[in-house]
Amino acid sequence: MQQAHLSRRVPGGLALLAALILALLVVTPAFAAVPVVTSVTPNSGPVAGATSITITGTGLTGATAVKIDGVSATSVVPVNDTTVTAVTPAHIAGPGNVIVTNVDGDSLVSSGGVFTFREIPGVTSIAPATGPTSGGTVVTVNGANFVTGTGNTAVSFGGNASTSVAVASATQLTALAPAGAAGVADVRVTTTGGTSANVAADNFTYASAAPVITTLSPSGGTIAGGTVVTITGTGFAGATSATFGGVTGTSFIVDSDTQIRVSSPARVAGIVDVVVTGPGGASVTGTATKYTYTTASIPVVTAVNPVSSPISGGTVVSITGTGF
Repeated sequence: MQQAHLSRRVPGGLALLAALILALLVVTPAFAAVPVVTSVTPNSGPVAGATSITITGTGLTGATAVKIDGVSATSVVPVNDTTVTAVTPAHIAGPGNVIVTNVDGDSLVSSGGVFTFREIPGVTSIAPATGPTSGGTVVTVNGANFVTGTGNTAVSFGGNASTSVAVASATQLTALAPAGAAGVADVRVTTTGGTSANVAADNFTYASAAPVITTLSPSGGTIAGGTVVTITGTGFAGATSATFGGVTGTSFIVDSDTQIRVSSPARVAGIVDVVVTGPGGASVTGTATKYTYTTASIPVVTAVNPVSSPISGGTVVSITGTGF
């Protein structure tokens, strides 16, 4: 009798076990892996936020949140198991770890999961501030928040991109001026942090033509030099030097686009050409550019006779000395 009783109970037990297994399969969700972040594109942007980023990795299908350095990103959209998109929040400058959360937990910190917030660059000075319309001038730009590394910083002159930019540090770079129209062009620096504002310090002047000399006054002086010569002509704006037979004059002053004052350097006696160099090149020599050095010495007075006269004047005075 006991054996028969057992044979009737076993089938019922198997049915109950099968029912329990089926129930577990129905109510238990599929296993969701912890997210893994392998890259963020782009991996930098402005401190103001609002940069759309694409995060790649694994286990991203059920992503519910994205945080950068603990600050929640917005517009989080899981695209598939390997991709999620989001929009960066505002944040102070510097790097932050990108963490993705799903129902199974948070992603771990990874070298590829870093987003860097950058300040907008600024320009404080440029040198030289002039160049020819043909381009080719190497300009040193000083400022702040420049980003080192190939392709991380771009420079434009009046909206025309420089084809060669070398960033020495966060505060200095050099850029090759492209060809541009005659006039003033703004030098703007762009990084993922933004584009520098237009300020007076970033003005670069494209000169349309080389200087032209029309007169020298006086057109000669002594070999000792030191004669203040007024040069008139055109295209003097931005001029950098005036030479006398290849020797650079001193006390060089550009009064206007049509006038320069410069002191002649010492030279041997003879006739030399005065050449003015500016952003558009060097002036051409000709009849108007000739300057004559003479050996005449400075007059020296050794005696005056008589040494006095009535206030009514009319006294004939003899002056003796040298160099008269």
